[in-house]
Amino acid sequence: MTVKEFNGADIFEVDAEALSHGCNIQGVAGGLAGKVFDRYPEMRERYMSGCRNSDFNPGEVYIYKNADDMGKPFWYIYNLFSQIESGANADLELLRSSLLKMRDHMKLCSVKSVNIPQIGCGIGGLNWEDVRPLLEEIFGPEEDLVLQIVLLK
Repeated sequence: MTVKEFNGADIFEVDAEALSHGCNIQGVAGGLAGKVFDRYPEMRERYMSGCRNSDFNPGEVYIYKNADDMGKPFWYIYNLFSQIESGANADLELLRSSLLKMRDHMKLCSVKSVNIPQIGCGIGGLNWEDVRPLLEEIFGPEEDLVLQIVLLK
């Protein structure tokens, strides 16, 4: 795995094949999740509908593929269900589970680069000192993958 860090960059402007972020299964989206859903209204509607219908489980990932990637910066968006409720209650084990699912999908679909924030460390309340080693553990053996950590503005 190659790790690139972008300090103070706009996660939507750093070139990559995929984007990932943390979210909850209640349909409440603030912070980065809210910005992601604002940019992709069709994905927001699917997310909200899935939350209303209890289609999502903690520790899973809702993978959104752009139907028409012409002019879209990302082929895939990984919505990682790292928490049940909104607020400062992201769970490291739920994050681990969803990251493993994302990694497996990336391998299956030959996705080579993903932008990821300090996931779970904003509104979710996790500590970057706990999350960074988790990312290295899960993605470290993947030699062909570029993990682009975008330290948000």
